[in-house]
Amino acid sequence: MSALKNLEQTLVQWQKQSPVHLPATWRRWLGDNSWWLVIIGVIAAALSVIGSLRTLLWAEDLMRTTRQFAESLGVAVPNTGLMYDVSLWISVATLAVVALIQLRSIQPLREKKKSGWDLLFLAMIISLAGSLVSGLISEAILSTVIGLAIAAVIGWFILFEIRGQFLPASKKDTTPKTDDPSSPKE
Repeated sequence: MSALKNLEQTLVQWQKQSPVHLPATWRRWLGDNSWWLVIIGVIAAALSVIGSLRTLLWAEDLMRTTRQFAESLGVAVPNTGLMYDVSLWISVATLAVVALIQLRSIQPLREKKKSGWDLLFLAMIISLAGSLVSGLISEAILSTVIGLAIAAVIGWFILFEIRGQFLPASKKDTTPKTDDPSSPKE
């Protein structure tokens, strides 16, 4: 957990130094409504996991039947898709784990507790790690790295913009924002 806290503190510093920030009203709205936005994401993820499992099992059955048919005709069919199968199963498993973590974050997010935000941060890290492993296994290295870099920047930007909404009152982010009406004018 120490590594997660160090990563969080590093990203907090980057966010504070960023010249781009969401307007205060947007941050407040996202913080107040994050719990039901996560519910929508969890429902979508659950439907996706169910659909993916059904499709993967159907596709594996179809491939097995096709191989058996081809072999009965005397045609040798190499099993070239094994690594792609593993990659897909890792993706589905990662999605399921992330959805479960997000499900656990709903109540703390609704109560505006930092533990809810921490669970979202953990879910994002697991999602990025699972996507990296899946992409490397499927040998799509360049597209995986580029896609993950874009996803990390956008996801962490939004997540760290709303972080202050979930800190205890004594630790609220006091970084003045130029668009925050309560921040002192220069």
